[in-house]
Amino acid sequence: MQLIKTALVLLAGFMTVVSAAGKPNKMQGPAVREDPTLVVKYDFPRSKFAIFNSGEVGLVRINVTNTGTEIREITGVETVFTYANDPMKIISKSLPSPLTFTVLPNATIVYKHFFTSTLEAQDAVLKVLLTCYNDVEYYRILAVAAPVTIVYSDSLFDLKSIVMYIFAVILMGLTGYFFYAIFFMPTNAKPSKSAATATKTPGVKKAPVLAPAVEAAAMDKQPDMEWIPNHVAHQQKLSNSPKLKKRK
Repeated sequence: MQLIKTALVLLAGFMTVVSAAGKPNKMQGPAVREDPTLVVKYDFPRSKFAIFNSGEVGLVRINVTNTGTEIREITGVETVFTYANDPMKIISKSLPSPLTFTVLPNATIVYKHFFTSTLEAQDAVLKVLLTCYNDVEYYRILAVAAPVTIVYSDSLFDLKSIVMYIFAVILMGLTGYFFYAIFFMPTNAKPSKSAATATKTPGVKKAPVLAPAVEAAAMDKQPDMEWIPNHVAHQQKLSNSPKLKKRK
C-alpha cells in the first residue's frame, strides 16, 4: 500500500508539471520577435530631446495599433537600458510588470509607460518590450528603441544650471568692479568754480600776478628821496603844483 501511495504522489506531481508546462507563462520572458499586425509608435511628451535626469521618473507614450483580424492581448512590459555604442550589451534591466490591454482589430490603444533611470550620466538606448498573446503563444515585441541622454540634475548641460552660472559670474564681476572703484581707482581733483568760469568765458584775460621777486625789483627802481638835496626836491614839488600848471 505504501508503494502504491508513493507511486500515486509521483504521478500527480508529474501531471502537474506537464500541465503547467503546457500553459503559457506570462512572467517567464518569452522570445522577442516581430508581429507585422501590430504597428507601434512612441514619443516623449515631457522631453522632446530625450534628455532625462538620473534618478528621476521619465515618460514614454506608446501607441499600439492592431491592423490584423485577430485580437491581441498585451500582458506585460519590461524596460531595458543598453549602451549607445553597443545596443546588445545591457546596462540595466527592470523586472517585468503585468499589463491588461486588449487590442481589437483595427483599433489603437495608448499606453503611458513610466520608467526610472539610475544610470550615470551617459548616452544610452532605451528599450521597452511588450509581452503579447495571440491565443496560441506568448511573445515579446520591441515597442521602443530610442537613444536617450542621461544627465545629472546639476550637470553643466542643464539649462537651469547654465543660467545660474551666468548670473553668478555677472554678479561676481560687478562686485569686483565696485570694490576696485571704491578702494583702488585714483580720483582726479575737480577744478574750482572760478577757474572753470575763467576758462569758459571767451575774450576775458586774467591779469598777470607778479611774483614777490618781481614786485621787489619794481620797488627798487623808484628813487630814494632821502639822497636828493632839499632845494632840488622843493623845486620838483613846486613844478608839480596845480597852481603853476594853470599859469602855464
